[in-house]
Amino acid sequence: MIDAALSAITGQTLFRLALWNDAGRARIGDGLGAALPGPCRSIMAGTERLLWLEDRHWLVACANADAAAVLNRVQGLVGDDGTVTEVGAALVGRCITGTGWRELLMIGGVFDAENPGFGPGSVARTIMHHSPLLIDVVAETRVHAYVPASYAGEFFAFWDAELARAHG
Repeated sequence: MIDAALSAITGQTLFRLALWNDAGRARIGDGLGAALPGPCRSIMAGTERLLWLEDRHWLVACANADAAAVLNRVQGLVGDDGTVTEVGAALVGRCITGTGWRELLMIGGVFDAENPGFGPGSVARTIMHHSPLLIDVVAETRVHAYVPASYAGEFFAFWDAELARAHG
């Protein structure tokens, strides 16, 4: 049995922050109240969650109610040093809760979720069940997983089926 449950991540807006140079990095960190996370890391900056995606690219997650204010603030901080783009329609997220999230993540792909260093504040990108997957370890028993919207239905149905099979 896998001690894990899936639920939709609702009430959240996602922005992709892209910096074209390092000039704005410190300014953005100061304005958000926390330095942008380094490779394979995520942090909370006030009420926003910041996830490293790749070199000079981050995901900013915020509550829908705060989205306009967050977008305006981040765009003002970025200035001419990059872009901020709403990407919530492109990514679909699920929250995995329970102590068995690591076991669930290792079904359908080659990913070492058992590494004890892969804990809260860790981010990984991998391919699983033929789909790109972004994993954000939010807490010891909570993970946010994002896939492209075009893969979401089949991908999350796969996890639902695996959980149903594991629970017999």
